[in-house]
Amino acid sequence: MHETTALRHGLEDTSIRNLVAEEESNVLITHQPFTGKLLVKGIQWDSILEDCIQTVFGVLPEQGRVVLGDPWSAMSWGTNEYLMTTSNTSAVQEFSDVNQPLEENDMSLVDLSAAYQCFRISGSASIDLITSCCVLDVQNPDFSVNSVTACRLGPYRVVIHHVSDPAIFDMYIERSLATPFVGYLVASGYPFKVSYSEP
Repeated sequence: MHETTALRHGLEDTSIRNLVAEEESNVLITHQPFTGKLLVKGIQWDSILEDCIQTVFGVLPEQGRVVLGDPWSAMSWGTNEYLMTTSNTSAVQEFSDVNQPLEENDMSLVDLSAAYQCFRISGSASIDLITSCCVLDVQNPDFSVNSVTACRLGPYRVVIHHVSDPAIFDMYIERSLATPFVGYLVASGYPFKVSYSEP
């Protein structure tokens, strides 16, 4: 993401990467580029979806929670559906091959690896940035580590995963909106000294 984006606060034609040096920033936005994403969806309530997730993780994620495994993590993505993520992109195809959905299983697998981008928000002012754009109270004890929810961040619909403390969050957004979304975060977070990096 090297695009030059028109931003607010008089920063038109400013490269996102060059706004603030990483060592001087209070908020760091990091692109998580190599994340495989597989949506596992049960078509019926009595589908084999729960058995499939429990086989991989040994536990079924609760609504609004994320469970961690190796190489997968799974988050409740909606009613009777889970987004499984992994940094091992070949694992997506391997899982799909082993768990081919059959019509009688009433379960579907959709590879969303190319459909969504993930950005990590961290730093001493990350909560300030998020709360300046969003009504979600990310400091609420109910939104503890490994909580996940869909919400609006400014004009964008995102899924926020509270990764760890102190204040590290992953945000999932449709790929087509990734560049303007990062531009919006940088502009909104200008008072907090935002920087952007790729791993």
